[in-house]
Amino acid sequence: MYRLPIALLSLAAAVLLVVSASAIPGDTKGQIVSVNAEKLEFEMKVDGKEKRTYKLDEDATTFINDRKAAFKELKADDQVSVKDRKGGDAWYATVIRAERQEKKQEKKKDVGVVQDTKGELVSIDMPKLKFEMKVNGAEKRNYMLGEDATTYINGKVAAFQDLRIGDQLSVTDRKDEDRWLAIIINCERK
Repeated sequence: MYRLPIALLSLAAAVLLVVSASAIPGDTKGQIVSVNAEKLEFEMKVDGKEKRTYKLDEDATTFINDRKAAFKELKADDQVSVKDRKGGDAWYATVIRAERQEKKQEKKKDVGVVQDTKGELVSIDMPKLKFEMKVNGAEKRNYMLGEDATTYINGKVAAFQDLRIGDQLSVTDRKDEDRWLAIIINCERK
């Protein structure tokens, strides 16, 4: 007499478990089908079957071959592992790790090591994403923003355009052939 209600209750519990497990944040592996850098979203095939659209979480981080990368560097056919979470009807990616077989590139000459350089901002060329800094009080050094460059003012992420002539900067940089690339720009203002 109690077998039918217990069987239905067990079935309902099993269905609830399966549905709720799909909403638990975790790692999802698959292959990217398309990337829309403007909308900050991508579509990927999960387990070679189901297509799922992800939006980038506001603090999302992207890595390609364990190197921090810009989201726009992802490509269709990249094999990825995504730390994700479900919010309402949408899936959000918090960390994207892509593995890609990259072609070996010829080693560039005069490529320097990453270093920190301190100085005073002398000029800014916003359209070309370049700036000039006085180093050691005398030497002027021209910089170009690296592809994934980040600017911080008083420890908070800021736009490159927020910098002002005369700001004291600490720049994490590297020499790339005949130019200096700024990777991280730190500015402390009072």
